[in-house]
This record gives sequence, C-alpha cells and structure tokens, in this order.
Amino acid sequence: MTERYAYQLSSFNLFVTLNKGQCYFVFNTLKDSALLLPPAVYERLQRGAPLEPPDLHRLLDSGIIVDSQTNQLHMLKGQMILERNPPYGTLSLTICPTLDCNLNCPYCYQGGWRQQNRRRFRMGAKVKNSLVQWVKSNLPDHRGLQVAWYGGEPLLEYPTICELSAAFIGLCEEAGKDYSSQLITNGLNLTPKVCQQLKEKARVNSVQLTLEMPPERHATRRVTLLGKNILPTLLRHIRTALRYFKVNLRLNIEPGDTAPEILNRCADFLKEENLLGHPNLIISPAFIDYAYRELPSAEIGDSNECLPCPEKERNVESFFSFADRLMAILNPSSAVGLSSENRSRMIYETLRKFRIRRTCCALQRDSFVVLPDGAIHKCWETMLVPDLTIGSVTSGVHLFNQAFAFWTTVFPTDDPICKKCVLLPICCGGCTFLRTRGMPRRIYCCTRGYIELVAQLAGEIACERLGLDPVEAEWLASPSDSLPDYLRGVGKAVRISSIHHCRKLSSSKGDDGFPPPSKGDGYDAP
Repeated sequence: MTERYAYQLSSFNLFVTLNKGQCYFVFNTLKDSALLLPPAVYERLQRGAPLEPPDLHRLLDSGIIVDSQTNQLHMLKGQMILERNPPYGTLSLTICPTLDCNLNCPYCYQGGWRQQNRRRFRMGAKVKNSLVQWVKSNLPDHRGLQVAWYGGEPLLEYPTICELSAAFIGLCEEAGKDYSSQLITNGLNLTPKVCQQLKEKARVNSVQLTLEMPPERHATRRVTLLGKNILPTLLRHIRTALRYFKVNLRLNIEPGDTAPEILNRCADFLKEENLLGHPNLIISPAFIDYAYRELPSAEIGDSNECLPCPEKERNVESFFSFADRLMAILNPSSAVGLSSENRSRMIYETLRKFRIRRTCCALQRDSFVVLPDGAIHKCWETMLVPDLTIGSVTSGVHLFNQAFAFWTTVFPTDDPICKKCVLLPICCGGCTFLRTRGMPRRIYCCTRGYIELVAQLAGEIACERLGLDPVEAEWLASPSDSLPDYLRGVGKAVRISSIHHCRKLSSSKGDDGFPPPSKGDGYDAP
C-alpha cells in the first residue's frame, strides 16, 4: 500500500463516465495517455484513498497521478522550452517573394493592405542577394534548411523561386546539409511546365492547395481580380500536381455547412472529380471561422471570458461524418466506412494533432518569415505590422528587439486563465498572436471540441475492449477541479453503437498509449 498523501491527481486529467458509471475512462492531456478504470479504482482516486501496487504503478506510468511535490506547470513549460529550442535544429524559412496576388478572396487578411498600397510588392535583386548571404551565415549552426514558399501568390514570382532555390541547394550541398521545400499556392499558375521545373530545379516536394466546400462557393470566394471562378482551372492543376508532388488539399468548410446533405455533396464532388484514393493526395478538412477578421473594434477589447471555438464546437461530429463518408466512397463494399479499430485510432490521432499549436513556427527559435523587402518576422499574421519586425536579411535578427523578446518569452503557462485549464498541454493557449492581442477567447480557444473528441474516443475504446453495446459516454468535471467553469455542463452524452467483429486497439506491448487488457489487474470490464 502507498501512503495516503504521497501522490496527487494530475491537473491534466479528463474523466469520462461510460454507461452511467459502469466504467470510467481517463485521458491525461500532458502525456497523451489513457486508461479504462473500474468504478472501485475511480472512487479511490476521488477520495484520495490508498491504491493497490499494480493500480498505483499503472496510474503513475500514465501520468494520471503524480508525486505530491510535482509542479506540473513547470514541467509543461520546460517541455515547451525544449521543443522551441531543439539542439542543432533545422533553419525553417517562410519566404514571400511577393505579396501580390492574382485572386481577390474576400476573407484574405492581406486584401485590405493591398487596397491601401496600390503598388507591386516584390523581392528585388539586392534583397535576394542579402537573403542568400544571411542563409549562408546561419546554415553552419543548423542541421539543414527547410523553405516554405508563401505570399501573396508565390508563383507570380516563379523565377525568383527558381533562382533562390538554386542558391539554397548549392549552399546545402556544399555544407553537407539537408534541404527540403514546399509551396503554398492558389494553384492558378501551377501548369505542367511549372510543376516539372519546381520538382527538378527547386526541389519542391509538397504543395498545399485549397478547395472551398461546397464547390459552388468558389464562385464568390476564390475568384480572379476580374471576378472569374478559378475552380475548373484549379481542378485541372490539382491533377497535374499529383503527378509531381505530395498534395495537401485543404477543404475549407464553414461552421454552418456541416449538414449531412452538404457533406455528402462535398464527398460526391471529390469522387466525381477523381480526387480520392491517389497515393500523393492528403485531404485535410478545415473547419474555418473568419469572424475575428470582421469583428468591430468594440468587440475586440480585453475579454477574460473563455468561450469555446465555434468551428471546433459545432463540427466534431460532422468531422467524423465527413470522414466516414469519404471512407465509404473509398471502399464501397464496406457498409460502415470506418472500422471500430480504425475509427478509434483516427480519433486518437486527431486528438494528438491538436498539439500542433505547441510547435507553432512563430515560437520556434529557428523559424522565420521573410518578406519581399527583406524584413524578418516570426508570425504569418504579423507580416503587415511593421512594429513587429524582428530584423532584416541585411542586418540580421535584432536580439534586443522588443518583438523578438516577446516571441521568445511568451508562454501560456503564465496566462491566468490558461494555466488553470486541464487542456493547456493540448491547445497551449491557442494562437499566441490572437491571445496576446486582446481577441475574445472564443476566437482561439478550441477546447470544447477536444472534450467531445475524448468522449467519443472513450466510447470507442469501451466498445472494443469491453464489448459495451451501445455505449453512452459523458465527460465529467475533473476531480482535481482543474476544468474551467465555462466547460462545465456543456458536454453532451454521445451514444455510440458498436461495430461487429471489433479488434483490440493496441498491440500486446501497448505501444500506442493504451494499456492492453490483462486479467486480474483490475482493468478488465467490471
């Protein structure tokens, strides 16, 4: 037996009750670990009662309980510091050869700037030479160079991309460094000839393109400067790009467009255009909300009320309906689209992807954004804010610059609201730029959708491991009282019917974060 007060519950546990207390599921957001708990173990945790050695060891290994002297906020901040400052990391540059664009998308955050600055904003020879020299001087301290071509529309300055790429590749080959590059483009100029030269001369290995869903939205959202719909051209160029690159196809879906008939229309459109099943294609549904770009200034004052992010809140279930539909199209012989095992893995991987904000490029020591005039920034969102420039390719990064000091010292563990949230290790405070600019928390806080995903995952695991059918999964306020008040009472029970012939989620080694069932250790079905 252990001492009564030697351990404490982690501040980062999410508990889910299954079938009104028949079993419990706990997910630790700090360690990405999860356990199924019988009622007796759950009740001991709530009371702080002693635990049997096997239970104690498993809970400690999973981070569900920690030493009573552990300061988990310090642990989390330490992890963030290490992840932001990797030893001998990769120099990561987002390079904008131009801020000009051949489209007139109404939601573009650069659109207003272009209207006010009616001139071409492109990278000149002096800036290009300075950029190459700046890379050359910084490359020895890094493992390699990674470039993302961005804009504006980067392909408007396609010769600059080829010219700079040749210089960067030469520097890396001479120094024995790795080199990789990707392109973020609207696709309008992505012709077969351009694709071939980008592959051979610029060593671009992946391209990100965007489709507005449902497809008819292109007529108003993705149009040329003359108002022409680019969808026919874009579809043709997507098929071309797939012959040369990995293509990340982003599907922009708004919160109001998640009705089943709309999702089905989107999936049918992708099938009709033969965009499913290609080995080079990655489809990324993106539930977007551009509300913060349209908020009146009166609504963007200081706000300490933490509200759920609309696109995550409303679309968790729709996301999986959309994914199920795509899987069913890919495998028409399957009546259910996603098997229970694949579905639980998919939910688990989606949960893990929430962590992407922790390694946001703006917070990385070795990551920079370079503008056409040579100005260096840390964040894409600050590109048009001169006061947030941290240096230039001519003079280098200004270490005593106020903006640079901000990006290197800001941590969500110091935020008075975020540091109390059980989900802090996942969202890490959301978008740092928006959080620190006084935006309402509903814009950047996406925790409510995460909780609903955990409830779905709990139901799927219980279905697979314990054979519960159907499963009613409902999240609970953490016994450690670390869940913000705004999240209490908003969760809905999620009923999940089992899929027949389910297989176990994990291998015998439990290497995916879920312990394999073992008879007699208190973790079997109650």
